[in-house]
Amino acid sequence: MTGYAESEVVPMTKNTQTVKKKGSYPKRLLTAALAMLGLAYTVVFFGPLEMVAFSGGSLVYTYKDVSLLLAVMALAVVAIAAPLLALLRGKAFRITVSVVSGAAIASYLQALLLNDGLGLLTGDAIVWEDYTTFTVLGTAVWLAVLGGMIALSLL
Repeated sequence: MTGYAESEVVPMTKNTQTVKKKGSYPKRLLTAALAMLGLAYTVVFFGPLEMVAFSGGSLVYTYKDVSLLLAVMALAVVAIAAPLLALLRGKAFRITVSVVSGAAIASYLQALLLNDGLGLLTGDAIVWEDYTTFTVLGTAVWLAVLGGMIALSLL
C-alpha cells in the first residue's frame, strides 16, 4: 500500500482490513507528558517552593526541606495525568494538550509578572476592591493565552 509508510495493515476478519498507525500512543504520551510537566512544574513545584523560600522567617522548615517532596509530587501528577491525557485522540487531544500547555504558560506568566505588588499573605483581611486591576489584567492574560493556544490547535 502506498502512502502508508508509518502504518501497517492489520487483518480484522477474513474480508476486512484496517490501517493501524504505529507509535501514535507513544507520541501522544510524550506530548502529553511534556505539557503536563510544564504545568506541574509551575503549579505543583515552583509555586509552593517560592512561597516557602520567601517565608523562611515564619516557617519551621526551609525550601531545602520541601524541594524533594514537591518534585516527587510534580512527577506523580505527570505520571498519572499524561497517560490519561494520551488516551484522547485527534482534535480532542490537540485541544486538551493546548489547554494544559496554555495553563502552564499562563500560570508561569502569572507567577513571574502579574503577582508583583499583591503583598504578603499574613492572615489579615484582604480588601479585594484594591486588586481589581490585578484581577482584570490577570483574567485578560489567561483568556488571551488559552484562547491563542486553542486557536493554534485548530489550525
